[in-house]
Amino acid sequence: MSVEFSLDSLAAETCEAGCIVVGVHEKGVLGATAQRVDAASGGLIALAGPGSALAQGALGGHADSALLERMRRRFHERLYLELTRCGRAHEEDWIGAALALGARHDLPLLAS
Repeated sequence: MSVEFSLDSLAAETCEAGCIVVGVHEKGVLGATAQRVDAASGGLIALAGPGSALAQGALGGHADSALLERMRRRFHERLYLELTRCGRAHEEDWIGAALALGARHDLPLLAS
């Protein structure tokens, strides 16, 4: 069964309890329920960047293995650790943590 996917339809949904972030933008956060993203995730990739819950745990020295496993189940081989170098605070800390996390859990890195 094919599931049509549209960022517009995900953005139109309200972000209630149990929502996950689809994208963070200067004007706000696009959110959708976990069930909606599960239904439409076949064509999506997931980027865990420096502001993600996964990154915050890794930077604190306690990567959340349950969160990582949920993300891997949802996105399979389409989960990437996002690296940026824009001169923001703590970027280099995240890059080091991402390299270690990627090596430990066989996660690919993506520079954006």
